[in-house]
Amino acid sequence: MLALFLLSVRHGYGTTLYVAEHGNNKSSGLSTALGTSSGPLADIGEAIKRASQYYNSKAPATVSIAVMDGVYRIAAPIRIAQNASGPPLPPLRIYAINAGAVRISGGKEITQSRSLKSGEVTDVPAAARSAIRVFDFSASPSGLHDLEAHGWNNPATVANTDLYFKGTRMRLARWPRIDYATITSANAGEPDTVYVTPTPPGRFTSEITLFAAGYLSYDWAMEALPVVAANSSGSRIVLGAAPSLPVQIGGRFFLENVPSQLTAPGDWVLDVKGRRILFWPPSNDMSGTEISNAESLMTLDGASDVELNGLSFELSRGPAIVITNSDNIRVINSTIHNIGGRAIDASGNRIQVKNCSIHDVGDGGVYITAGDRTSLAPGESTVSGNDIYNYSLWNYTYRPGIQLSGVGNIATGNRIHDAPHMAVKLEGNDHTLASNEIYNVVQDSSDAGAVYMGQDWTQRGNVIRDNHLHDIGTPSRDVRGVYLDDQISGTYVLANEFVRVTHAVFVGGGRDNVVSDNVFIDSNPAIEIDDRGLTWQAAAVRDPDGPFMRGLEAVPYTGSVYSKYLHLKDILIDNVGAPKYNVFQNNTMVRSGCPEFASGNTCTN
Repeated sequence: MLALFLLSVRHGYGTTLYVAEHGNNKSSGLSTALGTSSGPLADIGEAIKRASQYYNSKAPATVSIAVMDGVYRIAAPIRIAQNASGPPLPPLRIYAINAGAVRISGGKEITQSRSLKSGEVTDVPAAARSAIRVFDFSASPSGLHDLEAHGWNNPATVANTDLYFKGTRMRLARWPRIDYATITSANAGEPDTVYVTPTPPGRFTSEITLFAAGYLSYDWAMEALPVVAANSSGSRIVLGAAPSLPVQIGGRFFLENVPSQLTAPGDWVLDVKGRRILFWPPSNDMSGTEISNAESLMTLDGASDVELNGLSFELSRGPAIVITNSDNIRVINSTIHNIGGRAIDASGNRIQVKNCSIHDVGDGGVYITAGDRTSLAPGESTVSGNDIYNYSLWNYTYRPGIQLSGVGNIATGNRIHDAPHMAVKLEGNDHTLASNEIYNVVQDSSDAGAVYMGQDWTQRGNVIRDNHLHDIGTPSRDVRGVYLDDQISGTYVLANEFVRVTHAVFVGGGRDNVVSDNVFIDSNPAIEIDDRGLTWQAAAVRDPDGPFMRGLEAVPYTGSVYSKYLHLKDILIDNVGAPKYNVFQNNTMVRSGCPEFASGNTCTN
């Protein structure tokens, strides 16, 4: 009877399961006493399984999984799934007892190394050979993961094995060592061949996979493609495939994973065929050398009422946290860093990412898809109070710090900074981007914006307000602050502050946009609008298979739900393509020049 009473108390008021790095999955997990039958469990996945015992549909109570300090290494993601084939789960709170002291790692420590053998990888310069350490995986059952083609127009993918030394990502040996090589010529009959300056290094005889990474066409279209041949006496480089867009003279790229460029501490080369890593360590102390291995760290599928609090996620090759078709998921006070893919890739409703530190990630920061575009039902998801920086390290373009898709989601109070391309991308309707600080983004690209939307007349009702954008891009490139590209319409840009942002608000031919009560300082021009829908984009506007018509067909834009968006239902019969009904009012401009309109410059109070 006492046991039944205690169990009923846990059901009614919740219980706590403990996890420790050196726990035991044969224990009950009900105490922190290591080495006892009631002591902590050994891993979080086992604690999630145990939590199903405490499900009570009549009196739902949260089960807390309290994780003690330590490193929890995993080869496959921790899974939280609610489906018909498994037992139901109660609401879960998984938290670090000491915030920041719990590391969920998809990495492997590598400790055994040897010297380069005579005649091994002859491309390595003679002067460097004695400094190189070789991590040999020939006897290991687990493999290394090779570089693969990737880029701006590819879906979210999983990166190659990466090398980390004492918590810092090491850079594959590359040429040129800094900056880029430049494409000087190309032939239309050879779309996979480029000629470059300066002349590439001569040693390309190794079987190790080489890649060309950068901007082979436009400065917003980063790609990485394999190199299959190089002229050791000239400037010709043959790629394994043609870039997704035609090669452009002046395009810039570098070669990576080049053994002949192992020339300084921190350089390394990934040799998957030879099952080894070549590394010039920054110090003689090799402890803290790790490789990324797991594809992901945590997946939530069909889950509801789950909180992750105070945890650190690191060293996955793909996204750290994947949330699919879930509701009321909260990631709070956590750190997500040293990740090959996205930090968080989420779909569902009422998803919250709050007060997290997200940095050194390869494929963008927080992606949330929530809400329904047919009914315009809001997703009610929020990204707030986060510090997001040093992202897009693997794919440099179209991998924003925050992407909101769907309907009715909010990004507020975030700091987003230090990235090669955009900070925020909005897709869908009725999102709010408010009170964020955005700076030092669009640092390596052109014809790009810190906040971006593009190519859909129906994605309306989005509000960009009270944000502080400063020091965006570099003066030598074509950079925007808020970039309403390709006829994006019905957007509200209100009460923002732009400091040292060229083309601070750019309206690319759209209509029904309101730009009001903003302050522009040293941002020339402050406002710009063109009429591309009547000129160079006129054919695309009328193309039945083009993006604009497809966008209209995707939603009931003439129905009652969409009637709140002014002038949308008549867009095809109301001078289609013309930038009509835009409002620019009550803006303050300091050392920011005149607004630039397609019909000519106008300066008014």
